[in-house]
Amino acid sequence: MVRELEVFSLFERHCKGIKSGGINQYVALCPFHDDTHHSFSFNSEGLYNCKGCGESGNAVKFAKLKGEDPKPYYSDEYKRTGGKPTGIDLTPKLEEYRITYPENKGYEPFILNDIGKDNDGAITIPYWEDGKCVGIKHHKPKNGKQSWWEGVGTLKWYNSWWFDVFNKAQLILCEGEKDANRLVQLGYNATSTSGGALSVPPIPDKFKEPKELILLYDNDEAGFKGSEKCAEQIYRSTGTLPYIAQWRTGLPKGFDAFDDKTGEEVEYAINNKRIHEPRLRDSQKGYTVVNVLDALKMDIHKPRMLIEDLLNENCTLLLSAEDNVGKSMMANQMGLCLATGQDFLGYLVPEPIKVLLVQHEMENGEQTDRLKTQVVTFVESYPDLIAKNLFMNLIQESENLAVTDQFEMLERTFTHNPEIEVCVFDNIGQSTNVAMTKPDEIRQELKRLKALCRRHKVAFVLVAHHNKIDWGKEMDLVKTQIQGGKPVTDWADNVLQLHTSSLNTGLVLFKVTKVRSVHAQDGTTSKNLPQAVWFNNDNDLLFKDRFTVTNWQGHFKALDKFDDELKFVEELATYPQPFTTNDAINVGDKFDKSVTTIKAHWLKKLVNPMGWLIKEGHGLYRVNQKVMDFIKISED
Repeated sequence: MVRELEVFSLFERHCKGIKSGGINQYVALCPFHDDTHHSFSFNSEGLYNCKGCGESGNAVKFAKLKGEDPKPYYSDEYKRTGGKPTGIDLTPKLEEYRITYPENKGYEPFILNDIGKDNDGAITIPYWEDGKCVGIKHHKPKNGKQSWWEGVGTLKWYNSWWFDVFNKAQLILCEGEKDANRLVQLGYNATSTSGGALSVPPIPDKFKEPKELILLYDNDEAGFKGSEKCAEQIYRSTGTLPYIAQWRTGLPKGFDAFDDKTGEEVEYAINNKRIHEPRLRDSQKGYTVVNVLDALKMDIHKPRMLIEDLLNENCTLLLSAEDNVGKSMMANQMGLCLATGQDFLGYLVPEPIKVLLVQHEMENGEQTDRLKTQVVTFVESYPDLIAKNLFMNLIQESENLAVTDQFEMLERTFTHNPEIEVCVFDNIGQSTNVAMTKPDEIRQELKRLKALCRRHKVAFVLVAHHNKIDWGKEMDLVKTQIQGGKPVTDWADNVLQLHTSSLNTGLVLFKVTKVRSVHAQDGTTSKNLPQAVWFNNDNDLLFKDRFTVTNWQGHFKALDKFDDELKFVEELATYPQPFTTNDAINVGDKFDKSVTTIKAHWLKKLVNPMGWLIKEGHGLYRVNQKVMDFIKISED
């Protein structure tokens, strides 16, 4: 047998907040999702289950998932039984939990199944195998403790011990044991999962026997998703297409079979059932082919705009820059604007929507410290919208981000938070173990991310990094500079690139280098328009005042490389504007520059590409004061 201490030490290394949940039973914060409710339970045998995300298994599986050697947790018993302990019989314990039910009040199924109550006020729900009580679920204690299992707590089907005596006409699958017993009391054959709406135990062969399998889950989002998930697994396992019952419109959120005192609503839901539509695999279905004219008649909408030129519904924006440019803070600012419906740097944001900020580069305190500053003006003006629409992840100390599949974490997060429409993810390089230098592997990971967009109807703002660039040579922002190269930029719907100006560190160059979907009625976009924004002018960690830049290339070279040119232009700025070619020659003479150098080289380059001067006519020039203001502020 695996020693209890070894098992406990394994879970202790990866779980936070471990508490006793009963005899040989423990609860903790789940190490597989962002848990705040101690949803995770495990016992001294190494069996575990999470009521939040549905993850379950034994110590061997847990060790593998957490990157540890599983061998210490194998035993002869494990090899023989697959990890299920044998010989357990908790039947004598049921007398301890027995309670008296009122007669003729419909509690016969509860009495028959020995539903009781423990000293903590938890409902005790026995599970049977081969005539023995192998597990007792202690459901919702009244003293603030978490639900826990006594004995075998693996996922099971409730009432499975009655399958042989149930008639074969119909079997109702519901969300909880109380619902199952109420349905039996109403005259139905009923079973339920032991682990909640989103947890589906292995599908038994007995599910092939009834003429109809009908799923009657709770009237809420988890119930809708859980019934679809269970129906799909039944179809995959048995080839049987089950039905999904439909509750009457207008019933309270969370209404279930136990709430129906008369059985009328249950009868209505079952009578209005619909057959499950299976999700055919790609290898099975091929393309969906329709006539073009028929397609034009369909109600197929163009993805709605979330941020003009930058982000659309169910689509992706790649936000890329070098380190220390402020890309993470710009991503936060986008999230704040989306949550409040406020325009982002002059780009239209049509409406407020729910946003999740996810980051894995910083500690929780670093992110919250930034947000405390960035959120101030938004909270002052839109406190209700911020409270309603803006969320963030908290990195748990137990998370091993080097081995965790962040796409799987996102899948679970969106399943449990279906109202989220935009995820600001910082950053794409931290999302998988795939190197950004391997195009074929990157493509496969990006397909997974796109599948998340479509399956959960979520748009992504993805923070990315630039490669090491010689900016003095390239003097521009182009897509090939982004880590991951063409596979990443081809996949992204929109791309925004940033770079700190060499003329002023408070100025950030801003160029949209890809726009897939155009929403402006005149067909115009800001794609490839050289722009800039000011950063942190008011010590609020926000970007402001987007404008078009005329001297684009001049912002990519270090200013100290233009000492002579800078002094030359500063001297010309003292002349009446516009100044003449002769004025420039006279100033050049002070710097020992020949007439040819000034006329053929300096005046030309200072007009284009540097943009420090503006040519106003033949032999007439003007100092570009906006550029000089940038330089002056930078020098100050």
